[in-house]
Amino acid sequence: MPTTPYLSIVTASRNDSHGGNIRERTQSFLDSLAEQCARHRLPAELVMVDWNPPADRPSLREILDTPPASPYFTTRFITVPHEVHASLAHADILPFFQMIAKNVGIRRARGKFILATNIDILFSEELMAFLAEQTLQERYFYRADRHDLDVFAVPPKLFGDGLMTFCRSHVSEVQGHYGTYASGMQSPAGDPADLHTNACGDFTLMSRRDWEQTGGYPEYALYSIYIDGLGLYRAAAAGIRQTVLPYPLCIYHINHSGGWVLDKALCESKPSLSYDEYQALGLSILRKRKPPARNNDKWGYNGEIFFESSFASPCRQREREKHTMGDACIEKNGVPHATC
Repeated sequence: MPTTPYLSIVTASRNDSHGGNIRERTQSFLDSLAEQCARHRLPAELVMVDWNPPADRPSLREILDTPPASPYFTTRFITVPHEVHASLAHADILPFFQMIAKNVGIRRARGKFILATNIDILFSEELMAFLAEQTLQERYFYRADRHDLDVFAVPPKLFGDGLMTFCRSHVSEVQGHYGTYASGMQSPAGDPADLHTNACGDFTLMSRRDWEQTGGYPEYALYSIYIDGLGLYRAAAAGIRQTVLPYPLCIYHINHSGGWVLDKALCESKPSLSYDEYQALGLSILRKRKPPARNNDKWGYNGEIFFESSFASPCRQREREKHTMGDACIEKNGVPHATC
């Protein structure tokens, strides 16, 4: 396996009660991803940003079981402490800024290509086989439809054909390119040129260079709704072309409470962009061909030193653990770490 991963999968989360069953959903995501990368021989790393971890609970690293070792898959945990979170607007109302947290992971990812996704997502076998071919191209961003499951958990240690059979039999609806439709129904019609922003926070994939050119997600200290879509508008304005992957290259979403689909009123009550504001910003980005209020070069807290751990270094005090600072990675004694 190459020393540098082909694909970095970036997620952000915290060990709180959001959505319920946070450990179970995250473990299913982790186990399935690790098993698929090993079996398909896809050199990948999972970068999980633990944003503002609750002081009275264990970290994400501490609640998760280690997946079987594989030369094709590694996991990195990057911790953004409460002090950083507290410096942002609305920090007393919102404990988690998902898109800023993902920027932290994107900025520190090592892969040639970077996929921004979430901890309740499972990937179809066909999608993983496609990624393992290593035929992704720069100057394209890739999107996949999200198939929503009607269950709040999947059987543990269920992989391959068994997992796919389970997922396909529990799809309730599809978040497609042209809208949401019930399982078994035909997708609505639409213009292929339209941006596929539907559930784009669960699957946006492009090269590291293209992420750097777009400047990541807009760093608004707001609830995450619509900010993921603005990331696509930024990419399109930069001349990066959209590729919508066809079924069965898709993702499956484990059901949970507290999400946009189930609790629109609750989500809209939080400090967030309105739909009208989102539409206006998106059109402004496309018309001006540059992002309004573009992130500066420090986006993703580039240059800031954050604590990093892995399954190979479970104890927070061990000297093997590293601190990451965006484009660089250093050991605790300040010496550059050559294998980061």
